[in-house]
Amino acid sequence: MPSTLQSFTMIPSERCFARRLSIRSDAPAKAWLYRHRFCLLSQRLSRIPQFSRPSFNSELSEFGSCENTIVLAQGEMQLDGIFQVQTFGFPPLEDREKSASLFTGLDYFGGGILAKEDTLRLAEMESRAVNDMFVILSDVWLDHEEKTMAKLETVLDGYEDVEVVPSLFVLMGNFCSCPFNLACNSLSSLRSDFAKLGKMIGNHQRLKENSRFLFIPGPDDAGPSTVLPRCALPKFITEELRKHIPNAIFASNPCRVKFYTQEIVFFRQDLLYRMRKSCLIPCSTEETSDYFEHIVLGDKSEQKAFKYTGITCFNPGSFSNDFTFVVYRPCNQEVELSALES
Repeated sequence: MPSTLQSFTMIPSERCFARRLSIRSDAPAKAWLYRHRFCLLSQRLSRIPQFSRPSFNSELSEFGSCENTIVLAQGEMQLDGIFQVQTFGFPPLEDREKSASLFTGLDYFGGGILAKEDTLRLAEMESRAVNDMFVILSDVWLDHEEKTMAKLETVLDGYEDVEVVPSLFVLMGNFCSCPFNLACNSLSSLRSDFAKLGKMIGNHQRLKENSRFLFIPGPDDAGPSTVLPRCALPKFITEELRKHIPNAIFASNPCRVKFYTQEIVFFRQDLLYRMRKSCLIPCSTEETSDYFEHIVLGDKSEQKAFKYTGITCFNPGSFSNDFTFVVYRPCNQEVELSALES
């Protein structure tokens, strides 16, 4: 059963809704995919001065000039008969604001082209949403009642008493302390754990009525496949929780959330470990001077926030390991790295 990437529109004054994008397609779609990818690469390279060929017989610009060949490959690739190759690499990164300025009004959530008046109206509404905030936690182990669940209740207690409760809570997996396996785990026990979580949240009346709860599966959670994008958590497991929390949303991994003009991607994956396990040269610890709209990567490594090519990126850390989480304020795009005492 193929999974789908889910998209959500998050506007506090209205109800949050999801739209599923089907990945089932006909045979010509694969050719279209590579043709579309080629066009994107070609357009990106044409905007880089180093790849701009001089007109007529004029002298080269201060950037010089380079010729490029775009190679689209899947799997292993053998190159024979190429004698002069300087560099193979990925297209240079482009700042998000520059990319967005070339596609003014385009709604990447599939809404077509937004009129300038609509874009300005959304931006104005976003600037007035000064009280909205998102609370993001990763690695919420439901089978650790004495530690993880007790700390989670502390977080909920704290936000239940604030003047304006958070607009959105994002809880990312893994939801078990060990990889889920039918040989070692019971679906009924996991269902019971989610029911307890639903009851815990339901005991916080203001959060239950005014906040939305988004659940994103982790790489080792229960599901039909580990292929990305991963399906939402099975309904059998979450059925009891839904009875307690009507605002609960169970999304794919990754999933996208739109908040007025902002487009946010939530992705739960241990990418740092996967990149480093085959690393031959130690990773650099230097900060990039380049500017990482927004990516939330739930990784079990330590929490961190940074910018890259105009995109705000942050990792909330592992809540069950060190009780860290992140508070994001979309009005001013402020990221607060938070933690409870051990």
